Amino acid sequence: MNRSVLERLLEGNSRQISLINSLQEAYSLEVRGVELHCQPLQLSTVVNSVLCDLEPLATQNRVLVKNQVNNNLPLVNADAIQLRRVFSNLIGNALKHNPHEITLTLDAIAQEKKILCRVQDNGVGMSKKQCVRVFELYTRGEKARFMPGLGLGLYVCKQIITAHGGKIGVTSHIGAGTTFWFTLPLE
Repeated sequence: MNRSVLERLLEGNSRQISLINSLQEAYSLEVRGVELHCQPLQLSTVVNSVLCDLEPLATQNRVLVKNQVNNNLPLVNADAIQLRRVFSNLIGNALKHNPHEITLTLDAIAQEKKILCRVQDNGVGMSKKQCVRVFELYTRGEKARFMPGLGLGLYVCKQIITAHGGKIGVTSHIGAGTTFWFTLPLE
């Protein structure tokens, strides 16, 4: 067997294992919910870490990233690992579902007893119908049939933010970009 065929088989196998693990996680979330290990946390630390991990993909897609999450925000009481998953998913989706050379802006502001976080892009946007369903289990974008995945990422984000006592939502218009937002209670 030729080496490239073997490599493609191994990649396909890895994708299948990843999909199976995702299905298992979705089932677990439905049955047990999200398990949190919360502690006082500086949001900018999490955001900087995620951006560092996703920098190669952002560079490859020639994305201008504007990180406006301030280092002097009040602390949130959150699970750092789960919060990383939320930011990774929201940023990753913006990179995956948009053309190259978009602008991606991250910001967070303190409001009363919570912090409002936003991940905003100036990409292709979504219809109102997509916005209504985007956090449902197994919901995928209109062009997602050409991409691997099961439509679990935003569902998982909603479960994580809800477990923290926050809310999550999206605003978008076709051709005018998308803004995902979520709230987290202050520490």
